[in-house]
Amino acid sequence: MPASISDYLKNMPKRKRCSALGTIIAGIVFPWIFMLSILATHGSFSNVVDFSPLRYAFWALAGLGILVLIIAVIDLLIQSHRHSGRSRFPFIITWLIASISIVITLALSAYIGLPQVIRNGDTTPQLMLTESESGMPGIAVVFWTEKKTANTLQWGLSGSTPEIVNEQHPSHHHWFQLSGFEPDELYKYSVNGEAVREFRTPPAAGQPLHFAASGDPHFGNPRSNNVFTAQMLDYIREPANNFSMLFILGDSAHLGFFDSLWKEAFQTISSCSSSVPACYIIGNHDTLFGGLNIYQDYLCPPRSNDERGRCLWKRIDNGDIHFIILDVEWGSQLYTPEQQAWFLEQMESIPPDDWCIVMSHTFYYCSGSYQDGWEWYDNRDTIEKLTPLFEKYNVDLVLSGHKHHSELLQKNGVTYIIVGSFGGPPDPEREYISPASVWYRAGVYDFADITIDGDIASIVFRDHDEQELFKTTIKCR
Repeated sequence: MPASISDYLKNMPKRKRCSALGTIIAGIVFPWIFMLSILATHGSFSNVVDFSPLRYAFWALAGLGILVLIIAVIDLLIQSHRHSGRSRFPFIITWLIASISIVITLALSAYIGLPQVIRNGDTTPQLMLTESESGMPGIAVVFWTEKKTANTLQWGLSGSTPEIVNEQHPSHHHWFQLSGFEPDELYKYSVNGEAVREFRTPPAAGQPLHFAASGDPHFGNPRSNNVFTAQMLDYIREPANNFSMLFILGDSAHLGFFDSLWKEAFQTISSCSSSVPACYIIGNHDTLFGGLNIYQDYLCPPRSNDERGRCLWKRIDNGDIHFIILDVEWGSQLYTPEQQAWFLEQMESIPPDDWCIVMSHTFYYCSGSYQDGWEWYDNRDTIEKLTPLFEKYNVDLVLSGHKHHSELLQKNGVTYIIVGSFGGPPDPEREYISPASVWYRAGVYDFADITIDGDIASIVFRDHDEQELFKTTIKCR
């Protein structure tokens, strides 16, 4: 530091010097601490935001810290050479910009942090699909209470004496893992003797299996149409339609760090998932800014901290039909060596003649367009890392969301379904057509209605008015 600047700072009143330098340093450092904390939480910037306004806002925030530094240095140099016995450092504009930087950073921290802490209200009990036991899907009754409570679950075959399970310790998160149920039977359950609900267990091995899948309802996005989401859920829960499972392919909450949006999503989805066992696959919006913690609190079984991440990928079996759930939210950034090792272990253990269905939030082959600086179509990253494994291990069907349209694609014997149209704002018409595309529709709200019977799968894209948009069949490879 030049002697004139050093002398200038030494000659300033100590109180003013500490106040000025403290404010300026905080104005420089705070935005970068905030940015680094976000990146450390998510592993890569692309997993934080997927649309330009928010992405640019973060770069602007980081730039603000640099701007404070530049202006402060210039101001210090100018004032040190103009010193006339009266201290003027920092110049008013330096102090003002540093203060603005601090206020904006603290406001953003509060905006992101407070909604995660405020957990008002209870959630309705839902049926969660869990990892399989003895070739059948696991099922748990799951709910959350604002206050720590100890509850009692009564459940059993309809018309029989119910089994009673008591929680031993009060908790917010309640997870009752059911066991010993029979396939294709009607069961009843209630929590604390209230609101008796019914569900039918999935069919026995060899019998037709009927399930629904769709993604991206984006509860909390003002442009979402979750009235249509509710209409589709009404169709799926109708006993006459005989659905055994529901898979939500990610982005249930538009801003995953807002607890209230998860409560809003559960309020609507539980109208169906309280009677049809569901699996919530994690999406990039679900994990935003600490949303992963909320997801794990609500949708993962109680485990130690080291084990909690394992619930983001799982295997669900129903006889010779195997569902592999992966945590692939944007690209392959979260496809860790641990997840890959687990995935390869599952693939090696599945007989080549069985049905193998992979689900993840993000897509592989897909039509789309160039938006917000991203190629929203054939994902070169996931294609390179994962599709060779799909082909090697005879994966039959891959279902994804992330893109808000509907599409069926086929490549090297694998059928890919994009169905990210469960209520979120539809994407515009495609500009790029994937060479693998067989059928495509934009501007619709729909879900995949799939029945597997023997070695044939019937695939129907069904809209919010229950109408068939497209229907086809595929054969087990």
